[in-house]
Amino acid sequence: MAAGKAVLDYMEREDILTRATAAGEYLSQRLESLRARPSGGDVRGMGLMRGVELVKDKQTKECFASEREIYLKLYRQARELGLLVLPSNGCDRGRYGDMFTLGPPLTISEQEMDHMVDILDEALSRVEKEEGLG
Repeated sequence: MAAGKAVLDYMEREDILTRATAAGEYLSQRLESLRARPSGGDVRGMGLMRGVELVKDKQTKECFASEREIYLKLYRQARELGLLVLPSNGCDRGRYGDMFTLGPPLTISEQEMDHMVDILDEALSRVEKEEGLG
């Protein structure tokens, strides 16, 4: 209990939740840049928990065929580059849809978020090249 109380005291003293809210807005703005990628779809979430949808067709929002496992390819590329993401599929009616979710620590810096988005941009570039997109 003492350790838990110390953590809560620290979070209150350092105003971690207010800082995390502002950090989440910054991260959301940075992730919006991924929409410019050929497979970049919706960016959504709350606070520092953010997800990015990957689409086959940006105009129609058509999903990739599930057997292509784009979400796993992105996960592998990001991991190879030093970033862990939570891969997800079945976002569209439980059968189709690729996305990944981020959940960085509440104390993440803007510089670290910039680096994270740079890694994601490179990972998406690799996947898109492999898949013959854009």
